[in-house]
Amino acid sequence: MGMKRYRTDQCISIQLVKAKQGQQYVKGSYSTYTEQVSRTHMRVIIYANSQPIHSQLIRCTYTEQTFGGERKWFICPVTGQKAQKLYLPPIGHTFGTSKGHNLAYPSQNTSGEYERTYQKLMLIKERCNGVIACKPKRMHQKTYLKHLAKWEQVSARFTQLSLIKLKKAEEAHQAWLRKVSI
Repeated sequence: MGMKRYRTDQCISIQLVKAKQGQQYVKGSYSTYTEQVSRTHMRVIIYANSQPIHSQLIRCTYTEQTFGGERKWFICPVTGQKAQKLYLPPIGHTFGTSKGHNLAYPSQNTSGEYERTYQKLMLIKERCNGVIACKPKRMHQKTYLKHLAKWEQVSARFTQLSLIKLKKAEEAHQAWLRKVSI
């Protein structure tokens, strides 16, 4: 049996867009603090319950943009490739890209339309702060209505798929009963 392959959602992640100088980014019970050490290096410190549990110096590079300016990139300590997002697996000691740590994405573990549709519903619910029935504070009405329309569309499809799945289960149960009664 091979090693367990972790998913990206099971890892602590840092995203360059959110890694602003001196700001903390909180996700679950962990918080990430980033500090620009030099133009080419950034220190990332992970805290759990206000205690530092991991610190790592990550190299950065820049690429010129077509219309001026530059884009900042992490240099993956594992692969050496440019990346906008790095992951720290539960048993890892170094941040790296998803390829560098051989991570799977949650969508790779879904086996069919039923699971994907359910995940879409949960994503919409998460974007509305867990409540679909009323508009969350600080969300534009237009955005909420867009999410609500998508929820209704995906929910209708999920109901159809649930009924199909239920019908197949009932047919399988009936076939099993016929087989047992023979």
